[in-house]
Amino acid sequence: MTMHLCLEEPPHFKAAASDSDLDRAFIYILGVDREGQIIAELEALYRGKLPEEPIFHASFPSIHDASQAPQGRCSGLITRRRKL
Repeated sequence: MTMHLCLEEPPHFKAAASDSDLDRAFIYILGVDREGQIIAELEALYRGKLPEEPIFHASFPSIHDASQAPQGRCSGLITRRRKL
């Protein structure tokens, strides 16, 4: 499932207070407590399977390419992969 967003402004994450580059990341991975979950997801996808545990991927393309949103706005995607 992917949700497409048109936001009034880019997101500003609390963690960016200590590292402003965090607001300009290419992709954010949400719902992960340990590195092994990401590895398990990639291994499942390489095998053509969906991962057992749901993980969210978020990105905001217009932060890197302004043509991907109307002027003054921000585009976003939030994707959830899970086994059905």
